[in-house]
Formats: sequence, C-alpha cells, structure tokens
Amino acid sequence: MMETPHLTELEARLAQPDGALLQQAHLNQLDTLALQLRQRLQAGVSREEFTVLQAVDLAVQAAQQVLTNWPVPEITTTLIDTPRRTSWL
Repeated sequence: MMETPHLTELEARLAQPDGALLQQAHLNQLDTLALQLRQRLQAGVSREEFTVLQAVDLAVQAAQQVLTNWPVPEITTTLIDTPRRTSWL
C-alpha cells in the first residue's frame, strides 16, 4: 500500500502516533480563540472591526471542523500490571 504524501507539516504531524494529542491541543487553542472572539464581539466593536472579527470567527469554525474530522491514529496506552507483593515469604 502506497503512503499518501502530506501537503503540510501539520498533516505530517497529525499522522504521527501522537497525532491525536496534537489534534486535541489545536482544538483546545481554537476553542479558546473562539471564546475570546465572541466575548470581544459581545463587548461591542466598530462596524469595520465587526466585519474582520466575524471573518476570523468563521475561519476558526472552519478550522475546528477540519481538525475534528481529520483522521488521526488512535491513542493506545499499555498499562503494565505489575503484581503487588502481599508477602515476602
């Protein structure tokens, strides 16, 4: 099976085994940005600034949608179950 080439550094990093962690980190950053944008819009801005912030908000929403639907390797964790000693005998 031929590997699909990555067009961007982000695509390559998301394809790594820890890609799901990177995806979540970026989604968290986008959530924070979206909240800050909404707060700023609710505080009141000029018409010009409103237009710019509205466009940025739409871009953030698009980025969230792309990242949410981007296929990433599943996180697998292996817990080593070490038997506990109950007696030294």
